[in-house]
Amino acid sequence: MTPMETLHYSVQGTLLSVSISWVFYKSVFVCGVSLLSVVFYLKYKQEQLRKKRLELLRMQFRDGIVMMASLLSAGYSPENAVAKVPAELEMLWGKDADMALEFHKMSNELLLNRPIEAIWNDFAKRSGMEEAENFAQVFAIVKRSGGNVSLIIQWAVQRLNQRFQAEEQIQTMLASRKYEQKIMNSIPIIILVYINISSPEMISSMYTTISGRIIMTICLCIYLVSYGLAKKIVEIEV
Repeated sequence: MTPMETLHYSVQGTLLSVSISWVFYKSVFVCGVSLLSVVFYLKYKQEQLRKKRLELLRMQFRDGIVMMASLLSAGYSPENAVAKVPAELEMLWGKDADMALEFHKMSNELLLNRPIEAIWNDFAKRSGMEEAENFAQVFAIVKRSGGNVSLIIQWAVQRLNQRFQAEEQIQTMLASRKYEQKIMNSIPIIILVYINISSPEMISSMYTTISGRIIMTICLCIYLVSYGLAKKIVEIEV
């Protein structure tokens, strides 16, 4: 994360941990101890940002190889096609797009006479994308065997597009469920806040007795486990 992102999510994590701790315990000491959870919150947000960036890279990768396939079908060599793709990607995603920068890097390495198979293999390892690894393997096999590069790459692009489309359909179907999940996650907190405001005497013993604090701790644990399970249920990978 950038320094600004670290600051933003640190403040966000602090407010979230203090708010939840106060709702469940109404203790300044517990609120102070809960600040330790900000470290885990930062790791959680970092993972979320990583997944978001990887998903964006996958979309840019799909567009890049589609452009490359169309250039190959027009008679360009794989090396010349790679050199042409960055300008097209910049028009679609902007100059700072990760995949546009990657294609620029590939083009520069080709000028240094580095084998194109090795370049694709290097990108696949650095990106961590399964689709890129599959594409790099297919590309290397075709180049070594002297097969029809254009035809094989178009076939690979078609298979990747089918996978992307399946994922998009799944995410579309899950969109409403994810929205419902967010609402359900907030309901227990809203109920506690409402009771504390409207009838604080009803649950005052939960904050002043040992048994009450134990019960609130159990409730908090159940809430966190439920939150984690709900996240797992709606995260489906193809």
